[in-house]
Amino acid sequence: MAKSSWTKLPIHILLIGGGIAAVIPFFWMVSTSLKLPPEALKFPPSLLPHIPQWSNYLEAWKEAPFARYFLNTIFVSGSVVCLSYLPQRLLPLPSPGWNSREGRPSSSASSP
Repeated sequence: MAKSSWTKLPIHILLIGGGIAAVIPFFWMVSTSLKLPPEALKFPPSLLPHIPQWSNYLEAWKEAPFARYFLNTIFVSGSVVCLSYLPQRLLPLPSPGWNSREGRPSSSASSP
């Protein structure tokens, strides 16, 4: 039996509210990044910049070595993946007749 659409309304309202609450910080971050420093620090804050300063992104790329940051991230994440995968491949897989508590084949294992 299918639920009516009215019983799902509170769930949808909660999901929409949660989605909006999750997007607001991202919107605020982008909006603030397009402001001049005095405009970003004024109180009460404005939601949108008066004149968007797209040059802020160009200045950030010139000031910080983002290519180096990217390569460091690739190196660290690749190392973690490889170093966590390597021990799994080196350890032997237990066979069905192996008793891990005693460290030897169990007596119930069939012998040839």
